[in-house]
This record gives sequence, structure tokens and C-alpha cells, in this order.
Amino acid sequence: MNRLLAVTALFVLAGFACAEAPPVVLALKGLDPVELTKGKEVAGKEDLTVTRGRYKYQFATKESKAAFEKTPELFAIQWGGACGRMGPLSGSGTPERWYVHDNRIFIFASEGCRTSFQAAPARYLETAEEPPGGTPAQQKRGQELVELALSGFGGAEPVDGLKSLRLTYQIAYPQKGKEDFLMKKEWLCEFPGQFREEDSYIGWSGVNVATAKTGFSTSKQIAWPLEDSVRAVIVRQFHREPIVILKAREEKGFVAIAGRTEKVGEIDVELLEVGVRGATTTLAIDPKSGRILQARFQGRGGAGFGSIVKTFSDFKEVGKLLLPYVRSTEFEGKVITGPKTTLERIVVNEKLDPKLFEKPE
Repeated sequence: MNRLLAVTALFVLAGFACAEAPPVVLALKGLDPVELTKGKEVAGKEDLTVTRGRYKYQFATKESKAAFEKTPELFAIQWGGACGRMGPLSGSGTPERWYVHDNRIFIFASEGCRTSFQAAPARYLETAEEPPGGTPAQQKRGQELVELALSGFGGAEPVDGLKSLRLTYQIAYPQKGKEDFLMKKEWLCEFPGQFREEDSYIGWSGVNVATAKTGFSTSKQIAWPLEDSVRAVIVRQFHREPIVILKAREEKGFVAIAGRTEKVGEIDVELLEVGVRGATTTLAIDPKSGRILQARFQGRGGAGFGSIVKTFSDFKEVGKLLLPYVRSTEFEGKVITGPKTTLERIVVNEKLDPKLFEKPE
């Protein structure tokens, strides 16, 4: 990797004080989406329309329009218009480039994206996961390992006392013959239940936010609400972080089972399977220290969904918590070497501006 620049791109919150709504565009070349989910290309009428999110839909009949209005999540473009191959948190697809899978309409950023999706849709679809199941003995050991993992973070008291968490990353993209292109990623939690992910570089910034009841995204001066299915994806992603998982241990639906052992490097570990908020993650725990050395789960990589393993090391004390500063990632058994991602800073229990979790108007 080339050397990192000393200057990072700063996100300026004030730039979103007067955000604009994205322009509304005609979806699906004016075809009736209800008919399209049935495999029929029927032209809609200009006097029978519904605007939902960033798209205006036209309908062939009043009955079709009524069906859409009753259950729009079934007939509207999925994921709020994100590319069907790249995922719910990707850039937008083109509403004239669609594909119907399992009676749902997906759109795509390129013809290559659509072709890849058509060949193996299940490889790109993002859904909630079933919680793990286990015997009473496995459940009992699971709860014991949860307590052990709490001690690895410094104890239940500092974990339960955690009000907010900020992780700041610098991501360096090597440029041939040039200095690295730098991006900054801010990862924010305000407990309970508010999550914000923010990417920025000079001249641009983008945000995804999920709260208990709502969510939104921004890009430059544009802001738009998120579909519930997309908001759920953000929540699941945040519940891959070990300390967020443990913070949720008292929630209804939290499941933890154990009973398997393995090695991480030369260390014998116990495996703790945890299900919470639709995310199932396997944590590899050092039984001597209680530290979580790995998190394993199914996640999105460059080639669709696959096995992701995050390995944690270099634990340091941050506000009475022991948190890892070094993280490496494997996808389908291969270490991801680029772009170079460095966790620069961890901040706990700072007072966060409520506007960080409110959609700009």
C-alpha cells in the first residue's frame, strides 16, 4: 500500500441543513407495476398514478392502482431503488432497467449487474436470518459465554453504561502513479437503537441512518426516507459488531447458543452463536480472557453473499472498556487486502447531536 495522506476528508453537517428531496422520475417506462409482477408488460395511464419515494408509477386500471396503494411494498421497486446486484445500501439503479424475481421488481445500475442477478438471484438477496436453535444445554452454555464475553470487554457495568459509540475509519484507495485516494467512514451508535453510517471525501458525503421507527439516506444536498426493508438491513449490519450484540442481550428475541470449539491461530476458542434483530453471528471467544477474537457471518462481498470472518486484535482501554483497534476481514476464505482500512479512533459516551439521527428538511 502507498503511504497514507495526513489530511482526511471532513464531513460538514451544516451542509445538510436545507437538504433537497430527490427528483421524482417515471418508473418502469410507465408500465403498470402490478401487472409487471405478474409477468405482463401493460402500459399505465397518465391519469392513474401514485408517487412513492423517488418514483412515479402509472397504472392500467383503478383496480391495479388500488392494489398498489394497499400493499405498495409488494409492487414498488424493491429496496427503494438501490441496485439489485449491489444491494440495499448501494447506489441507485436505473428505473428503466428492471428484472422481476419472485414477483418482486428490482432495478439495476448496469446491464452487467442485471445479468449477474438474473443468473443467481439468491446470491444477492438480503433478508433477515433465522435465530440459531439449540438444546437446553447449548442455551445454558450460551448464556455463560455471554457473561464471559462481557468480562472480556471490561465487565457488564461499563458495557451497560455505554450510551454512544463512534468508530472513525480512514480508507485508502491506491491510485496508479498518484497519491492514495482517501475516504473517511464514521460509524455511530446511540443506544438504544439509533445507528448512523457516514462516508465522506473532499466535495462529497453520504449518510445512512436507522432508528427504531424510521430511516433516511443523504448524498450531497439530497435526502430521502428509507424503505423499512432497507432500514432493517442497516440495523442488521450494526448488530454484527460484538459490543452492539452484547448491548442487546436483554432484548426480546435475543438467542445465544454454544457448544463448539475451534482454533483462532494458536488459541483454542469457544463458539457462541447469537441471533438478534434478524442477524445471526458466530463469535469466537477466548475462554481465558473472555475476549471476542472473531465475528463470523454471511454478508455481502464483491461477488454477492458469502462467508465473512472479521478478526479482532490490539485491544485497548477506552473509557473502562477493552475494545479492538485492529480488524482484518476475510471473504470466502480470502483475506481482503485492499483498500487499506485503518481504525483511527474510538470514542465512547460522547453527547451526540440529535440532528445526526433526524432526516434533514
